[in-house]
Amino acid sequence: MSTHQRRGVALLIALLALLLIGALVSSTLLRVQSDARLARDAMARRRAEAGAERMIRITLATTSSATMRARPIGARTTSTDLTGGVTTIVNVVRTDSTLAWIVATASAPSVRGTTHAQLGASASIAPVGSASLQLLPGDAWAQVY
Repeated sequence: MSTHQRRGVALLIALLALLLIGALVSSTLLRVQSDARLARDAMARRRAEAGAERMIRITLATTSSATMRARPIGARTTSTDLTGGVTTIVNVVRTDSTLAWIVATASAPSVRGTTHAQLGASASIAPVGSASLQLLPGDAWAQVY
């Protein structure tokens, strides 16, 4: 094999090695971008969940039992909040004489558009006085789908 042929083979091997390295770098870059997109979506989902939980806690603290007792069973109130880019709609329904169901639906912008989270909680209505609604003990929170 002549020197010229050896150089040609060496060049071919070097080009194949560069092609292989380029493919590896490209696939790694695509994987990193995909992981970053998933992480941003997960953050948006968590922001929506936090917004829904926040509004349920605010509703529990600011809604008096006296106000709920004055409403008929089945009555619903709705409020909307926009904080930190998260839009939350809260519905409070009096389910019977001692219970209320609070559902908060939050939406936050994400990479793929909008991410939603919906949480529900059962709350007790105090029989007398104007105490605020109280979250029921135990498994009172529910992820609503």
